[in-house]
Amino acid sequence: MFDKLRSAFSSVTKSLGEKELKENDIDDLLFQLEIALMESDVATEVIDAIKSDLKKS
Repeated sequence: MFDKLRSAFSSVTKSLGEKELKENDIDDLLFQLEIALMESDVATEVIDAIKSDLKKS
């Protein structure tokens, strides 16, 4: 379970650091992360908080 989450976070952080991102790029990455978190039974409130914090950053 944690391997999948680690992979999802690694993918997002790698993508965020590689190029200048547009809002659509960020939304796509956050959606992929959301799916991975849901598949790992993370609470919706936690997912929303993570996405919100990442988008602000």
